[in-house]
This record gives sequence, structure tokens and C-alpha cells, in this order.
Amino acid sequence: MKRFSVILSAPFLLVTACDSAPITKSWDYRSKAPSVSTPLVLKDRVYFGTEVGLDAINRKGGHVWRVDKQGMDVVGGPTFYKDTVLYGSTNGNFYAVTTKGTPRWEYATAARIKSDPTTHEGNVIFSSYDGHVYNMTIDKGKGNWRFPGATEEDLPGPPTLPVVAEYLKKKADWANEPHWATKMLTQESDQGDAEKINEVTVQCEEAKAQADAAGSAPPDCWRWRMEQLGREPMPPHPPSKKQIDSKCGKDAACRDLESQAWEWPPGDFAYSSPLVVPEENLVVLGNMDWHVYAIDLQSGKLRWRTRLVGHVTSTPVLHNGMIFIGSNGRLGGKKPINGKVYALDVKTGAVVSSYEEITNEVNSSAAIDGDDLYIGDLDGTLHAVDINTFKPSKTCSKADECGEGVACTAGICQSKPVNRWKFQTTGPIRGRPVIYKSLVFIGSGTDDQHMYAIKRSDGTVYWKYRTGGKIESDPVVFEDELFFTSADKKLYAFKIRQTP
Repeated sequence: MKRFSVILSAPFLLVTACDSAPITKSWDYRSKAPSVSTPLVLKDRVYFGTEVGLDAINRKGGHVWRVDKQGMDVVGGPTFYKDTVLYGSTNGNFYAVTTKGTPRWEYATAARIKSDPTTHEGNVIFSSYDGHVYNMTIDKGKGNWRFPGATEEDLPGPPTLPVVAEYLKKKADWANEPHWATKMLTQESDQGDAEKINEVTVQCEEAKAQADAAGSAPPDCWRWRMEQLGREPMPPHPPSKKQIDSKCGKDAACRDLESQAWEWPPGDFAYSSPLVVPEENLVVLGNMDWHVYAIDLQSGKLRWRTRLVGHVTSTPVLHNGMIFIGSNGRLGGKKPINGKVYALDVKTGAVVSSYEEITNEVNSSAAIDGDDLYIGDLDGTLHAVDINTFKPSKTCSKADECGEGVACTAGICQSKPVNRWKFQTTGPIRGRPVIYKSLVFIGSGTDDQHMYAIKRSDGTVYWKYRTGGKIESDPVVFEDELFFTSADKKLYAFKIRQTP
């Protein structure tokens, strides 16, 4: 009898323990291949990418359909607009399929696509390792614009660089204002050119007379002279080493800016996903060439770009007129520089402040709620930062001009963003945290493989679950359910029953 009661009590206690757990597993779905793709969760469907394609399952974990093609590795998370699911692949193609998995259209770029696409007013915006950002209509896959366009791509430098902008203006004036062109030519000509001007002018006047006699349209002699002489505004050139030495001396920062300002066209657009800022008419994203780019939403032209330190694979987040984004730093060489989290002015791209308590790259993107910013790094640290402490530097003559606890050093108030707490995992954090009430969820990669629920109040573990592979996707909370993918080929769903 005693033995019988023990056997009965064990399962009873197990069920009770499961029911009382704050977060419980609802189901897991096994796909054909590992996944680092962030799931797209809708009311009755979940879509996510794998190394062999895209899976669609129902909210109970049942298979619905799969797009499975050779070489279709889907790293980025899919997005959704009306009845269309949109996603890119490392095979270089961007796809639009119906919610039933029927192809609508596809578009071939020249390189891998690893970032998440974003939608805005019936259009989809996505980027590629081919160095371009694309804006296309969702219904037919028609291109609205490509950044940079063919004209911009051939420029000697970025069009926002003042000397390049001046060159473009002169070139436009040459095309539209022949009198201005001749004036410029006269100012820049030597004696030999002056003689040729006279010769060409005579030729044009003769051609004019012939046209009059034939009753045809006469040539434009102003433009004729310019074309025959082959004189256009000369494209500007990057400064020489001698010019940089003369301007900057031994100022390393000045030297870097002078040479790097001419880097063009853009490098690879990798994992950083486009952020649409409608109120500023902007699309913002990072690039492997160390820059953050802001593109005009309507025209696809460059509005500003800001150079950070290291590849920018983090996705930008907007908060209170500032763009928050991480950089990877420069970890090699004699003088390694760790990654940082930057706050940029959304209108100008100017660096407002940066958080520097990081000892590795920042591939992760920020999650923001209230006064809190959460972001991970490749050392496996989740950082909680007071977002109100990202403040612009200001000049000072003494410490009391800077405020409590802020030093006046070299005439600058040395204000630094304040860390609230740090939580350490044993694997790299690449995904973006997700905030749910009093918890922040984050997954960890190789050597750790856990999904964590961390208390926002003090940074301690509230709950964790170990999977069979690395977690690089962003966790997603829909209503009171948690979803995430793992390299163990599974998508997981958990019920959040209780929070601290």
C-alpha cells in the first residue's frame, strides 16, 4: 500500500510543478534544417526561415506548408503585408509569396540577403550584400528606387560631401545654363584654349548659316563650344597625403575623417535591417563599411551618413528623436577598439552620445521601454542602460557647470550613459531582446543555448530554458506567448503564465 501511494504521488507532484511554473512549454515544431531566423507571428500562423527555405505552421505547432529550394537559406526574419509574406535569401533573391505559399514574384539582387525586410504604405524595403537598398511595390514587385542609383554610384564621393555637392551643381548648371558654362570656361582657359574657342566659334557660326539656308534648327553655339573643347566641370578628387598632412598635422581623428569621407559607393548591407522613420521621410540602416546611412524615403537619395567604429550589423531603433544603434568596433590590430552603442540625431546623423561599457562586438539591436535600453554583445552580456543618460557633450570651464557626478575634462563635460545592470551568459548574444511587462527575454548562442527571462528590476534570472543549439534569432512575444527558433532545427512556443 505504501509503495502504491508513492507511485501515485510522483506524477501528481510533477503535474502540479508544471502547472505552477511561470513559463511553460506549449509545443515545439521540428523543421528540416537549423534556423537563425526571427519568427513572424500572426493570429493563426507562424512563419520562419531555415537553411533550406521558409516554413509556415499554425499556432498549435502543426505544419501548413514549406517553400523548400536548393540554396534557399533564409537568415532574415520574414515580414507580412495583407496577404503577402516577404523574405530574402542568401541566394540573392527576394521573394513574395501568398499566405498559402503560392509565389507572387521574386527579384534577383547581385549578392546575399541576410537582413529583415520592412514594409511601408504598400512597399517593401530591403537590403543586400551587393551594396544596395531596394524599395519595391508589394503587389507587383515593381521597383520604386534603388540606393545608390546609377548616377550616384558613379560619383567620385558621397553626394552629401560638400565638394561633391558643389561639383554636381556645376554639372547641372553646365547642362542647363550655357552662359554660365562659357563664363566658367573663359575663367579657366589658357591662351591655347582661347585660340581654340575662336576657331570653334567660327565653325559654329558657319554651321549656323548653313542651317539657316537649309531651313533647319540652328546649333547652340554656346553648347557647341563646350562640347568641342571637351570642357566640363572636373570631378573633384580625394585630398592627397600632402594636403591631409597640411590640414591635419598629427591629429589622427582629422586624418581619418579627411580620407574616409571619400569612401564611396557604399559597402555591403548585411544584417542591419532598414528602419522607416515616416516623420522624417527617412530609411535608416547600417553598413559593413562602418557607416550608418539615412536615405530619403520618397526619392531614394542620400540624406546623411555617419561613420562609426567597426562594421554596423545592428538594426537602428528610434527613440525621442535619436537613432540608437550598435557597432562592432575594431578588435584586431595593435590598438583594438570595442563595440559601442551610439545615439545619433535622426535629422543630421550627428553623434549625440555613446555607451562604451562593452568588451566585444555589438551585433544585437536595442529594445527600449520607458527609461530602459537593453542590448547584448558577443561576450554574452546583456546590458541595461538608462536611456535618459545619453546626453550630448557640452563645453565647460568648471565641474559645477556639468551637473552632479559629471566631470569637466579638457573643457568638455564628460557625460557617459549609465549602466543599470549587466547579465552574463556563456554564449554570444546576437538577437534583439524583447520586453514583456517586468521581464526582458534574450537568447544566447554557442556554448550556452538558453532562452532567458531576466527581471528588469535587478537583472537576475527569472526563468530559463536550454535548447539543443545556438539561439541567434530575436525572441517574439505575441499576446502571452513566447516564440523563438534555434539551430537545433526547432521553433519553440511557451506560455507566459506569470511575471514578477
